[in-house]
Amino acid sequence: MDPLAQAALSSWSIDPWLAAGLAAAALCYARGWRRLHRESPRRFGPFGRDDEFRREANRRILWGRILRGRRRREYDEQHHT
Repeated sequence: MDPLAQAALSSWSIDPWLAAGLAAAALCYARGWRRLHRESPRRFGPFGRDDEFRREANRRILWGRILRGRRRREYDEQHHT
């Protein structure tokens, strides 16, 4: 192991109670999310966002990039020819 990585890892101490608390909180969160996903899979998709919301955001991003590209080309044509 790299000496720097070994020194960094050996200088940390993990409190077992803190680790157990974080693991318990993560388990409760995962169980609740799984229950919501089971009841409404379309609303709670794999990334936790609504599929329609994601589609709309992607569409807006795509059109924004297309329009920015058109404006950039128009500017280049006007000023560099």
